[in-house]
Amino acid sequence: MDSEYVEYLESIGAIEKTGVDENGEPVWRVTKEAKELVPDLYNAHLKEFNNNVFSLWMKDFIDIEFDKEGSPLIALNEISLVLEAHAMLEPSEEQVLMEIIENVSKPD
Repeated sequence: MDSEYVEYLESIGAIEKTGVDENGEPVWRVTKEAKELVPDLYNAHLKEFNNNVFSLWMKDFIDIEFDKEGSPLIALNEISLVLEAHAMLEPSEEQVLMEIIENVSKPD
């Protein structure tokens, strides 16, 4: 994405900066508001997120169970928090795993 588009997305609240990566590049999070504001971006992000969750599950970094309605429930397991093991993940997988860890760790 070009910088003007990124600035636009940030200005309308569709994305927010969450930090910087090891190369000094900004890391962005797509907000819930993006679903209404830029649905194509939101849907592409959701598809990529789901692909990364599936990959994390296949690599045994997370557990997934399904409730009565068939909705997935993501849980951390023994390897989820082993930072040394994260080295075998793709950067996008590690980013999603860290987001999952952060959300699971938040008190209700």
